[in-house]
Amino acid sequence: MRAFITGISGFVGAHLASVLSSLGDHVAGTNRESGWPADLAAPMRRAGVDAPLAWDIAEEPSDALRRYLDEFQPDVVYHLAALSIPADCGGGGPPTPQALAVNVEGTMRVARLVAELSRDPVCPADPARPANAVEPASALEPASAVEPASAVESASAVEPASLSRDRASGFPQLRSIATRRGPRLIFASSSHVYGAVAPERMVVNEQAPLHGSSAYAVTKRMAEERLLAEAEAGRLDVVIARAFKHAGPRQDGRLMLAEWAAQFAAGVQPVRIRCLDSWLDMTDVRDVCVAYRLLAERGMSGHVYNVGSGVARRTGDIFLRFRAIARPECEFVETQPGLRYEPVADITRIHEDTGWSPTLSVDDTLRAVWEAYRSGPANDSQA
Repeated sequence: MRAFITGISGFVGAHLASVLSSLGDHVAGTNRESGWPADLAAPMRRAGVDAPLAWDIAEEPSDALRRYLDEFQPDVVYHLAALSIPADCGGGGPPTPQALAVNVEGTMRVARLVAELSRDPVCPADPARPANAVEPASALEPASAVEPASAVESASAVEPASLSRDRASGFPQLRSIATRRGPRLIFASSSHVYGAVAPERMVVNEQAPLHGSSAYAVTKRMAEERLLAEAEAGRLDVVIARAFKHAGPRQDGRLMLAEWAAQFAAGVQPVRIRCLDSWLDMTDVRDVCVAYRLLAERGMSGHVYNVGSGVARRTGDIFLRFRAIARPECEFVETQPGLRYEPVADITRIHEDTGWSPTLSVDDTLRAVWEAYRSGPANDSQA
């Protein structure tokens, strides 16, 4: 399989590139800047992964990137590039202009690029099974408010003469049929779209109401909505993966395991923990990458899939297991005590359609994170 990853040198992107390469896929991708960060250059060369091309998805893709993709002809495009730290998107307020430009407009730029590589007819999403539970577009900010007309118009200069554009969507159309299928698009969304849950209703399936109100959740929900509209219209082969919390080496230092590992490695005393009584769903990033690959092969077009462990875990229990691995005698202090509940994934759909379920334990994840920090932390926040 020929795989193209946006945000390939980010946290998930680099792990996905390694997993796909180990399965025999030909892997390439983009990053905000061309080339690999120093910590990835050698392992990616050994894995045979092509050096990243430069693309800031807040801007239109270059002609050089379009030519590369036309020659590479990916079977699947994994769209991971995003502002993925909620605080960077506007926190609990409205999305920042940059968050909209990257997470919403940037996603649609990727989708249009995928549609331009079309070859075969796309079948509209199967109406027999509901794909999701998103609100109608009118419930959110209209698309015109977050996507300048130039984002659609500027692509016309590089389109083949046989293509025209649907005026409403900006997606390429053939004169004879709605569009053509080429690569499948796997969009990495987030469990943040579900929002807060009650303790007696922590487990959510894909039809659960989408109450997420943070800036990050809003941008992911808006992107989902627009992609699913294109799938329903038969203009795009897309599968949406709603990923729940996942962890592993190279994660942003502001996130839970990385924050603890950095303190363990630095000998901080006492280790500061925000909350011991948060209940959440956490999966190893390597398992998440396998799920994405299986969705590329077996997922149903136009459908949403939860990707998580399906198990509620208490942060205090995770911390104590991590402390036993890293610094058994260290003291710790809780800085933001209280009970908190995050959604837990019902993974029935992905298991039935692809056979996926997580295989790595929490201890596997903790050992991998600690080993990476013992040899020197390398954190990156690009998706």
